[in-house]
Amino acid sequence: MSKDIKQVEPQYNNTKTDSSNQKSNPGPGGHGPMKGFSGEKAKDFKGAISKLAVYLAKYKLKIVITIIFTIGSTIFFIVGPKILGNVTTSIFEGFRRKISGTG
Repeated sequence: MSKDIKQVEPQYNNTKTDSSNQKSNPGPGGHGPMKGFSGEKAKDFKGAISKLAVYLAKYKLKIVITIIFTIGSTIFFIVGPKILGNVTTSIFEGFRRKISGTG
């Protein structure tokens, strides 16, 4: 393994700053997100979707369960802080009543 590292190191430790050796482009893909993305369009979109649907058919139950749990998680994420706020308020009011002697 050390032999492989020694063979690779010289190309990264090159201190020569020859301008002909440098690339003019900023890197793969250009500037910004997805600028250099060269994805292909499907020649037969309906055919591709139907093949995808056939492939995913055996995972139908798992996909439905995942969607149900995702919706449930989102609901709990939204409702949870409201419930926690109400519980915190009732605990605080109980302590306040106990300290004031009315509870």
